[in-house]
Amino acid sequence: MSNIEKWENHKIQIEILTPVIINSGDYYEYGELFFISGQLFKINVNNLIKIMDDINRNKYIDYVTKGISTRDEKYHKLAKSIVLDTIKANPEKKNLIFSRPLGVLPSANTFLNEKPFQEIEKSCVKKMNDKPYIPGSSLKGALRTAIIQSMFNPVNLNRNDYVNSYNHKYVRTSSFESKVMRVEDNAKYDPFKYIKVSDLEFDDFKSKTNVGEVQISTKGKPLSVYTTMTEAACFNNNKVTLTGTISISSKLESNKLLSKFNQIQNILDVVNDFYIDNFNNKANKLPVATKNSMEKLISDNLTQGKGLIKLGRFSGIENITYNIVQDQSINRKIHNENINIEGGSSFATLERKYLPGYCLLKEV
Repeated sequence: MSNIEKWENHKIQIEILTPVIINSGDYYEYGELFFISGQLFKINVNNLIKIMDDINRNKYIDYVTKGISTRDEKYHKLAKSIVLDTIKANPEKKNLIFSRPLGVLPSANTFLNEKPFQEIEKSCVKKMNDKPYIPGSSLKGALRTAIIQSMFNPVNLNRNDYVNSYNHKYVRTSSFESKVMRVEDNAKYDPFKYIKVSDLEFDDFKSKTNVGEVQISTKGKPLSVYTTMTEAACFNNNKVTLTGTISISSKLESNKLLSKFNQIQNILDVVNDFYIDNFNNKANKLPVATKNSMEKLISDNLTQGKGLIKLGRFSGIENITYNIVQDQSINRKIHNENINIEGGSSFATLERKYLPGYCLLKEV
């Protein structure tokens, strides 16, 4: 009977401090995002077209087709006029037309109004109701990185186990994690299968995603594609929380490497230590305004029972976090495709004040 696998479920809560950027790998089509009186909305284009009469439908499709191919804003204005007329003529069908409202950061507002054909990456939302969420895989990845760091001891690894050099150029290594954990590079030996994380749902149904420009602090230029991100306390002054579950298998206790992580508090402690160290490693490389804003935000919110964690894109996990020593005579970055070990000092910033993805994690 002792071999029967049991799962212990722990309810956890994520509190978003700065916007989390987790995109679905897809882009909004032209017309899906629509400004009305300064407010940005997600439009159900299929329903919108069905509501139009035949004449306006054909005109709208023609304007959109020409606008996308030429990037000529006059076609956008003509298409927008038909949309506004359709909404005005069908007030009782607004719920069919508008899927949900979105936020837009100041840095993106003017740009998106002036360049309506700009590509924007979609955030992760539920297909049934367009409600944003954070995938459990994203949280598990953040937990995994912190836990592996707690196991990593460069003294016990040959340098070639995590860095290979050829003709003074570093090449990617694909088995860093398995070497740290001393297991074969095979999914069936991966002890992290004994830890499961659910998707995280927003606690407030009013929480929404924002469209915002992401800048690289060392260059000050926006990326070519704008992106969507979750709402965050640093921008709306309200607490933004999501709830989910971390499940731990009874078989984890028998795994020598991860046995201590059969206790949820041990996971939270290791994660907190890792991401505080990770932030401290960045702090002195940041622009002064960003450094001051981030230090204040974290110190004001990191209270007893809450741990710091970083989620989503632009996480910027540097090799220094893992105490990996680079060969300075070669002066090359160290890349690892599995856990994103990467040198360098460029950091994505939002509104030139905040680093994306910082959250607080606690058990509830």
